[in-house]
Amino acid sequence: MCQILNMDTPIYEFIGPITEYRYQFKSISAEKEVVKIVRFSEIIEDMYNLALLDKQIDGSESSDKAETKNRDMNVVLATVMKIIDDFLHKKRKAFVYVEGSDEKRKRLYQILINREYDNLANEYTILGGLDDKHEIFEKGKTYQFFIITNKRQYGQ
Repeated sequence: MCQILNMDTPIYEFIGPITEYRYQFKSISAEKEVVKIVRFSEIIEDMYNLALLDKQIDGSESSDKAETKNRDMNVVLATVMKIIDDFLHKKRKAFVYVEGSDEKRKRLYQILINREYDNLANEYTILGGLDDKHEIFEKGKTYQFFIITNKRQYGQ
């Protein structure tokens, strides 16, 4: 059990808060409008994790496992790709880490990157990863996560 220590007790150095960048847009259907949040959280220097979240009516954010069910998945994913593009134009040294929170979302990102690869490959280096290893993305190969960065940043 942790007890509050006196001020003479040494402590470990810590870093905080983590830098975050947020974008918002609306997913619109005949039934409802849902505010979507794309959050980039810095996990190590210049490496940002992407999270796609729904904003709840009370203003809080849902988990990245929430399902909007607004029947506009293609538009939402295209918007996310445009947001990644905007983010990487503003943060030229950044790496964006993308991993779905479950198998369904991992598959959606895989499909999206396969579909958009030819458009993205001119400007960005895309890496695909399995476990703790990553390689230059190959169309048609299945990955657990993706890393997207500006070509000049990765040395291509």
